[in-house]
Amino acid sequence: MVGLFLSLLLGCAPSILKKEYDDVNEYYETHDKPEYQFSRYGTLNLRYLESGDPSKPAVVFIHGTPGTWTAFASYINSPELQQEAHLIAVDRPGWGGSSFSDDQFEPGVAAQSQLMKEWLCEISASSDSGQLILVGHSLGGTLAPRLAMDHPDCISGVLILAGPMDPALASPRWYNYLALVPPFGWLADRVEGGMRKSNREMMLLKFELEKMRPLWADITMPVIVIQGGKDGLVDAEHANFAEEVMTNAKLNVIRLPKADHFFLYANKPLVMQQIRELLDIGTL
Repeated sequence: MVGLFLSLLLGCAPSILKKEYDDVNEYYETHDKPEYQFSRYGTLNLRYLESGDPSKPAVVFIHGTPGTWTAFASYINSPELQQEAHLIAVDRPGWGGSSFSDDQFEPGVAAQSQLMKEWLCEISASSDSGQLILVGHSLGGTLAPRLAMDHPDCISGVLILAGPMDPALASPRWYNYLALVPPFGWLADRVEGGMRKSNREMMLLKFELEKMRPLWADITMPVIVIQGGKDGLVDAEHANFAEEVMTNAKLNVIRLPKADHFFLYANKPLVMQQIRELLDIGTL
């Protein structure tokens, strides 16, 4: 039943996800996992992991929904990236080990942006260069530009991987509505991975993107968008929307016609190269 419900909400995950999961587990059989770090802000206790050189520019990875920092485990484990940056993979507020002492959960990206502000600005300030790059996948690719809109003084660039941006393409799907009614709502509460919380985020996404619509032109920093043409979860047309609304950003849109939602695992060299591009741009 768990597998069925996950399939309904997320579709059939490709084999690349299993390979990524197996590769990460195999890596940690012979390598130590970085120790969890925690920072408390009001009722939020934010959990994250670090690797690389703390004196170098920071790269903060933000996962989608549902999810945890492990979505970017192979990136923070990359020896090449570790030499070039201070790598940080965070659990978004309410996910993984980033918990609220009052058990509240904020499903909107605007609220999550405010919750993460102080933490991100502290990371930026601690870097010798003051540089901080955001890398967000899926819903993390919606939160990342929201963070850039709200806190431009702390963020130097954004890499959006299959991120929903156009409110016209972000209406809840049939399975999101299905998860609101018995017995599916009851099942969502009991499925591992936080499916009920994930559904709340998806039900709110269109409204959150409508609030962001007038703010895209405020982004003036470098932004790279990568979008798969065969993404069954985030419509490829979101990339077109980015070109329409980010009129003042130093924008580069990369379309992968044959890629699905999980190209960040199938096309790691490409994604890592774009991280390096943003790091290079930010030092000019």
